[in-house]
Amino acid sequence: MKLLDKNKILIFLWCLLILFMIIAPKNFVYFKLGILVILVILAVSKLVIQKVKIDKNSKILKFYVFYITYACLAFFIGYARKNPGVMTFGRFHIVYFTLMTLITYALRDVEKIISYTIKTITISIIVLCIYNTIYILVGLNIVPDFLFMSLEPFPVRVIVYPGYLHFYTTNSTMLIFLSPFFFGLFLIKDQASKNRVAYFLLTVWSVILIYLTGRRAFWLAVVFAALYYVYINRKKKLAKKYIIFFLSIS
Repeated sequence: MKLLDKNKILIFLWCLLILFMIIAPKNFVYFKLGILVILVILAVSKLVIQKVKIDKNSKILKFYVFYITYACLAFFIGYARKNPGVMTFGRFHIVYFTLMTLITYALRDVEKIISYTIKTITISIIVLCIYNTIYILVGLNIVPDFLFMSLEPFPVRVIVYPGYLHFYTTNSTMLIFLSPFFFGLFLIKDQASKNRVAYFLLTVWSVILIYLTGRRAFWLAVVFAALYYVYINRKKKLAKKYIIFFLSIS
């Protein structure tokens, strides 16, 4: 198989995995696992064929070492204290993060990979916003439930309180990360860019949905993340591709 063909397959599977991870984080587990396994095999074979040497100055490697050190430390502390969620933490923050970093390293030289990734995440947040908006409308009996295909293991439920609503879906937590992500893209895009308006509208839409969840922890997470992105954009003057990478990881 030619390297070009492998890159195309890598890109397609990478985007497909991101799409399903975002819109259905707790569904289609074996399907996503299968994609991940294929991606790892292709990534390893590509790195072996190209005889890629690890660049000690790589920002991806530095971030990986920093994060994996924190994750291993947290895992061992949790294991020593017999925390019931420690194995799930280890699978996600150590095993899964290591595999995703390996795939990212294999894709680093693929042309337009950042562009493809952002387009996939854009499609994902649009689907998320539409899904959660319809979920709310169904919960309020504005839209009939037979028109809605729920991904939730529980019945549609929206609680109305004085001044605000409360709802929860298994993918609503993804908005915590995606809202600051698109706010960051809005900050680094040129004033004349057409995408800048779309990023701003997606940020506003997702923030409204986050507010409607009624969870203060969600609100605080978005506010602090947005302030952080403003800081690194104005003070650090990072190159755009690095800002996008760090936004994606966070």
